[in-house]
Amino acid sequence: MKIFKHCAQTFFLFSLIILIGKNLYAQVEFIENKGQWDPRVKFMSKAGDGSFFLQEKGFTISQYSSVDIENITDKRHGISTNNNIASRLTANAKTLPDKVRSHSYSVEFLNANMAQIIPDKPIPTVNNYFIGNDKSKWASGCKIYQGVTYKDIYPGIDLRYYVEAGSNLKYDFIVHPGADFNKIAMKYSGTDKIDIKNKQLNISTPLGKSKTLEPTTYQIINNERQEVDCRYSISGNVVKFKIKNYSPDQTLIIDPTEIFFSYSGSTSDNWGFTATYGPDGSFMVEE
Repeated sequence: MKIFKHCAQTFFLFSLIILIGKNLYAQVEFIENKGQWDPRVKFMSKAGDGSFFLQEKGFTISQYSSVDIENITDKRHGISTNNNIASRLTANAKTLPDKVRSHSYSVEFLNANMAQIIPDKPIPTVNNYFIGNDKSKWASGCKIYQGVTYKDIYPGIDLRYYVEAGSNLKYDFIVHPGADFNKIAMKYSGTDKIDIKNKQLNISTPLGKSKTLEPTTYQIINNERQEVDCRYSISGNVVKFKIKNYSPDQTLIIDPTEIFFSYSGSTSDNWGFTATYGPDGSFMVEE
């Protein structure tokens, strides 16, 4: 299921630059849907160079071409960190199309329950959306949270979306004692390919590649954190977890991290605060 169709129309570019370009490295937050988006969306979050839409039984990721956004920004402002690009844009400003390529893909939790959705950690501000002339589609006082929990998404299993260190979008499956983690199954739609390399889940789309890091999986036993061996398995376009040597009578936490594309940079200054290498040798920076 796709929340957004591929978009390349000029009329929405100004708001796109503001919402995506300006917030490209802003803190990830979850904004409630009060009618400003598709009714299937419960919460929306900016993530990398796109948006992350939480739904009843899954999520949709809408991606935007960072190259197109940078080109339009350079064209409108006549500047670039690359002198060659700046010269080309100046010479061809009238011929460059005002278009941003976009693509979306979805993850459905197969055979999931209709979970109770509980947002948490509200921030003291709200968002207002007054878009277009149809007032029935306006939304005001949209609350913003730093976490959202889906209670009992599978029998005895909760799902929590949250933000780590202000920038990394994460989701935990909280498998309570006696629950069966094998029931967790994630069906990907709208991707070119999904595969596993260096224990990471790679998601290829027409706009590039995003990844989900190796799932950090652990239990707290006798007040000590004990790591558990957990890996992805793929059957067609369905992803599940393979877990060994854990205690079924203790809570199990399965903790992937989403990395949206593998580039760094924007039209404004950036500062790197923390950095790490992925198992495939990629270098990831928290900005």
